[in-house]
Amino acid sequence: MCKSVFWISLAMGAASCATVTAQETDRSVDDVSACHPVPADMLQLDCTTDDDCDGDAVCVGSTCYWPLNRYLAVFLPGAVPGTRGWILVELINTDDHQIVSGQWFVQTHEPDDPDAIFRLGCSPEPVDVGRFDGELWITGRAIVPGNLYRVTWIPVVPEPVEPTSLMLPTTPVAGDLVGRFEDGRWTPPDGTVSFRDIVAMWQIMRRHEDAPPYLVGDLAPAEPDGQVTTIDFAVLVRCFQGLCEFSEPMTCN
Repeated sequence: MCKSVFWISLAMGAASCATVTAQETDRSVDDVSACHPVPADMLQLDCTTDDDCDGDAVCVGSTCYWPLNRYLAVFLPGAVPGTRGWILVELINTDDHQIVSGQWFVQTHEPDDPDAIFRLGCSPEPVDVGRFDGELWITGRAIVPGNLYRVTWIPVVPEPVEPTSLMLPTTPVAGDLVGRFEDGRWTPPDGTVSFRDIVAMWQIMRRHEDAPPYLVGDLAPAEPDGQVTTIDFAVLVRCFQGLCEFSEPMTCN
């Protein structure tokens, strides 16, 4: 009986960030913080070392970074409204940090989609990142746990400038969503999959006030859908049991 009640409560608590309509694109940061991979107060632009960031977050460029299983959270400096360019994502060998094992381009964002979620493909397309002030989330079949990615931003509008490359932290091990719960909030992934990750997933699905960022829990399907449901919870349980597997990233010929 208790098990049934638990699963019913999970299903009732599941919600989607993708249900927001295009008319709501003028929402404030506070309104959308539950749908963003990185909490608003972690998107500080003045970090110079990891010590400037909360918990286990790391400083990438000038932004505190929270690693996710299926998303790359990226801040592109200088991307003001009207800025367009190509974004190259490369899978880097984790042993020597040199060999490129795969390459993809971020695809044009759907104009009616209010969330800054971009997907990967093989065709280079100029991306309007200025609309989101350079803050975007990249996902796709190629973004999987335990891999190292480099993102290169190549602006072409309003004028070509030197490319900017960011080597992002390795994506967490499969199912590692959070670290510790300290001072009323979760810290970023800590390298292990534990009962804390299950609690965090339950909070995400229930939209609990202490839940970590929403997209932290988006583990499935192979092409992440921007939603956290019982399917994602089931994947997490398998990861907790050491049974979950993610396919190798696709590559572009």
